Amino acid sequence: MSSYITKVGKILSRQKSPDRYTLVSIFRPNDQEERDHGILYFVLEIMSADPSMNKVAKMIESIIIEEYYQSLGSGLDALEISLKKVNEALAELAEEGEVAWIGKINGVIAVLEKDLLHITQAGTAETYMVRDNQIIHVTEGLSGANDRPNPLKTFVNIASGDLMLGDKIMVSTSELFYHFSLEDLRRVIAKFSPANAATYIVKSLRKEEVESINALIIEVNDEESVTEDEKPQVTEWLGETNLEKYASKIKPVVGAFLDVSKKSLEKSKTIYEEKISVGISSFSKEASRRVGEKINELSQKQKIQGEQFWDKENKISDKEDLTPQQELFSAPRKNFFTSSKKNLENIFVETKEFVSKTKERSQLFAVGGILLIIAVAISGTYSYQQRKVATLHKNIETQYDIVRTKTEGAIKAQELGDEKKSRSLLTDAQKEIKELLSSRYMANEITALARQIDGEIEKMFQIVRISDIQPIAEFNSLDPNIQLQGLFKAKNFIFSSDKERKNIVAFNTDSSTAENISSAYFDGALSDITTPDDKNMMIFATKDPSNIYTFDSPSRSLTPDTQITGETWPETSGIGTFFNNLYLLSPKDNQIYKYVALANSYGAKSNYIVSTGADLSDAIDLTIDGAVYVLKKNGEIIQFLSGEKTAFRIIGMPELVDTSNPDKTAANRLLDPLKIYTNKDLDNIYVLDAGGRRVVIFDKEGNYRLQYLSDKFTDLKDMWVSPEENKVYVLSGTAVYSLPM
Repeated sequence: MSSYITKVGKILSRQKSPDRYTLVSIFRPNDQEERDHGILYFVLEIMSADPSMNKVAKMIESIIIEEYYQSLGSGLDALEISLKKVNEALAELAEEGEVAWIGKINGVIAVLEKDLLHITQAGTAETYMVRDNQIIHVTEGLSGANDRPNPLKTFVNIASGDLMLGDKIMVSTSELFYHFSLEDLRRVIAKFSPANAATYIVKSLRKEEVESINALIIEVNDEESVTEDEKPQVTEWLGETNLEKYASKIKPVVGAFLDVSKKSLEKSKTIYEEKISVGISSFSKEASRRVGEKINELSQKQKIQGEQFWDKENKISDKEDLTPQQELFSAPRKNFFTSSKKNLENIFVETKEFVSKTKERSQLFAVGGILLIIAVAISGTYSYQQRKVATLHKNIETQYDIVRTKTEGAIKAQELGDEKKSRSLLTDAQKEIKELLSSRYMANEITALARQIDGEIEKMFQIVRISDIQPIAEFNSLDPNIQLQGLFKAKNFIFSSDKERKNIVAFNTDSSTAENISSAYFDGALSDITTPDDKNMMIFATKDPSNIYTFDSPSRSLTPDTQITGETWPETSGIGTFFNNLYLLSPKDNQIYKYVALANSYGAKSNYIVSTGADLSDAIDLTIDGAVYVLKKNGEIIQFLSGEKTAFRIIGMPELVDTSNPDKTAANRLLDPLKIYTNKDLDNIYVLDAGGRRVVIFDKEGNYRLQYLSDKFTDLKDMWVSPEENKVYVLSGTAVYSLPM
């Protein structure tokens, strides 16, 4: 099989600011015996910006080349020995403290030994083979992308198999498969030569501004099937513009052409002055003379013809005058005027008839012309509309294919453990599919793809959509039009407040009955609720007027709270407690006030916020776990530690559209938040978002965790988190629902 040769297409990255180091190379020994032993192919990628990673990649390549040809026996055995040497060298690097590469090598090393292919893999780089128009995953299961990194096990497994004439092999870093589906790659590789396939792929990737892919496309062939004009190896660069690409090719040609042109022009000038110019001058004079003679000849001929014509006319007249006629003089003499009148009348009648007929013809022609113009216009308009519709359909098909490929790439990236890339592709796909949803063309396919994207996003971002949730409490038995504010749960009772009657209401979850608590009336409108260390009690704030109340659930008693100074309570939008100390959020004063708990009252207020620059004018709620978290109306969460603002921010939350207002779309932002809660014993922060009909959960670093959505949450008002029960309760309208934490 030594007569077999390969045609290769290369795709290389030209990133200016790489976040990785790559190596793509082919080693063909000059010695025929070594070449029969095997040709080496490398595609290596190290996901680190450390400049020393380039040396690591080169080290892997050089060790393989050096060790593989030490013994010219079995290629499989030689590759195994070479990989062992590579792993040992990498382990030595790790022992010396060079560890930036560990767990970040993605690579494929392949050996073409006559008709055998030996291949090994590390990380997420992949190899596929196209044979008989089918695509085969060669490296499937060869290296687990999620295996725990071990320098001595960087390259572990080897796959070997027989090759057939016409087999095409694609070796690539994983990102290629995020942008091309396997079916698309199969079609491209099967249809084109390696060089043309590489060109096609690069052109497609440039449209998406992708510049971080490295790949080899190899075709197994024999010498007879390769034509003279086919190049055995062609390299396509990602990041290289067409101008740069072709300028480098045509520059020598253009330079040579200009040199020749300059010399030719100089020589042409001499020839023109010495020979051509003189010849042209002589020719011009001769031509001028001949043209003059010809004109005179034609003029003379026309003059003779004119004279002959008039002579003929005169002769005819003379002849007619001299011809004898019978009874010429005996016949009545015609009056000239009468004759002229009759002649004129005849001429007029004939002219009228002619004009009439001409007018009719003109009208017919005009009508026919108009009809023809209308027909042509309609035909042209119809043809234009057809072309326009065809173009529109083609654009929709193209955009649909792009979105579908991104979706498949995201799924592939998720399988390979590249969650960041998968999220990026799914987010792009979700945005782009929205632009197609209004199209009636391919409506079913587009809708199905949109649902698939939403489903993948929901799985990836842990979006739990609950459609069959049932309320655990319903207060409308008290009044079908009751307006509730606030939510609090203690044991088997769920409490809220009647906005109109200004009293506490309760629902017994054991008996499923609701009741008004006549002993718990208050002034103002309830604005927020918190609980002290005693979980059977709740403290709530009201506005118009501003008051603080404590409600004891076992005794059903309501007590107004006071300050030892006798001051009135500030207007507040949020209330929290920490070790029984009270914290009030005052957007009006751009401050959080702290009150120390005393025996039967609270101490004088003190300012909690000491830093400047924090804008609390649209703050709506707070919660405390030692740090203070302030929720703003625009969805921002501000964290304070010891009164100082920190750099806390929300990270990684998926985009969501407000169904009632599609223009109100946000990624990493809550749509219409109402409530925030955590405490010192919880690992997460819980936010009630009415705009998204959801409860969103973050860790205490601001990283998005998951969310619960339901179409039942149409009128969200409040939320209560119960760590003891491991449940989250939400109030929507007059109903209360339970969610897992």
